[in-house]
Amino acid sequence: HSLIRHTIMKKIIIALVRTLQLALLVLVFSTCKKTNSPTALESDKSLAGSWKIIKVLQNNTDITTDLDISKFTVKFTADSYVLENQQVPFIVSKNGKWAFNDPQYPFTVTFNQEGSPTTVKSDLFFPIVGDTRQLTITFNAGCEKNVYQYTLAKL
Repeated sequence: HSLIRHTIMKKIIIALVRTLQLALLVLVFSTCKKTNSPTALESDKSLAGSWKIIKVLQNNTDITTDLDISKFTVKFTADSYVLENQQVPFIVSKNGKWAFNDPQYPFTVTFNQEGSPTTVKSDLFFPIVGDTRQLTITFNAGCEKNVYQYTLAKL
């Protein structure tokens, strides 16, 4: 008789626990509200400011010390550039306009020299190294066999 009573009580307790679990589950799901969390947007990249050459590769050979790059700078504004103390071959030889292919995720940069109907495009590498933004562009200066890669750092 006691064993039957114990078995019945155990079944009742299990049923109550399952009912309570189901009630809590319903309560949790009925109180969840779908919220629209804001999507984080990547900020537009900017070249604004003055940049100096810190490394020059010619056909993957470091020639930085073979050139006097100490005075050369390029100053970028929102959409234009000015070459200052140009003593080394560069992707362009005159001042002009520039643009990224995508302002948030740039993979190429295009230069358009003053007075030129054509543009010059370069693949772009735009990392932050240490605490300094760098810009790496690749181009040839007239000879298809000589590929230059300039790494510039923001001043």
